[in-house]
Amino acid sequence: MKIQYLGTGASEAIPATFCQCEVCNKARITGGREIRARSGIIIDGTLLIDFPPDIFHSSLRAGALINNVRDIVFTHSHNDHCDAAQIMYRAHSVYAKRTEEGNYTTHLYGNETVMKTINLPENLQTMDFTCINPFESFVVYGEIKVTPLLAEHAVNEKCYIFIVEKDGKRFLYGNDSGLFPDITMEYLQGIYIDCISLDCTGVMLKCEHGHMGFEADIKLKNMLIKQGTADNNTIFIAHHFSHNGFIPDGRYYSTEEFEQIAGGYGFRVSYDTMVVEI
Repeated sequence: MKIQYLGTGASEAIPATFCQCEVCNKARITGGREIRARSGIIIDGTLLIDFPPDIFHSSLRAGALINNVRDIVFTHSHNDHCDAAQIMYRAHSVYAKRTEEGNYTTHLYGNETVMKTINLPENLQTMDFTCINPFESFVVYGEIKVTPLLAEHAVNEKCYIFIVEKDGKRFLYGNDSGLFPDITMEYLQGIYIDCISLDCTGVMLKCEHGHMGFEADIKLKNMLIKQGTADNNTIFIAHHFSHNGFIPDGRYYSTEEFEQIAGGYGFRVSYDTMVVEI
């Protein structure tokens, strides 16, 4: 299974458009891994998780062919994860001319709020939408099994994290979420995960609810290992970063410095275009 991170930032990205903090100003000067588009990933070139507003640029930067995507799965409806206007460019041939071979339906999966946000026209041939329920698995193109689990995030909709399975390997995409709800932790007991990507929006800030900081990531990692969901061979990745988390109490942390800290606890740090194969 090939997992590529297209974007790794939180809702405002890094550098945030109007921000003049030290993190954003240094990112503009330094570039490279300090630049983070809104978060989304592509799996095996055909499955997207989330459709952020930066996807045009971030997919080109990553060399990812979004025109080949057959399935899009949404964590929730917030506009940094669900750019409804841009999704509709797939709907009509004037925006998306297709070859005969590529004239397949693109399938969208998400909660009811996502469905209302995108609001597909009736009898549309190019795209369809399936409402998904927590803990009910489904299979997408390429025999990829997807299982939505409940996240701890927004209170007005069911937000999801996902287990993605293929060829005996499992990947857990775990943002946007605070520490996982008890019902999700219970579901994960006895299910071994090869690679776990955890929300780290707060970075060096203390944060356990709605999002997590790195301290909460360490706590959750230990909980998952203790219950047998992971072990020392599991790849752990910190992901989904806000600029605010890199300047706790005015102390500036560069991406390189945070990577060194995270590495000491057995975490990789996601960056735009990063590829992980399991």
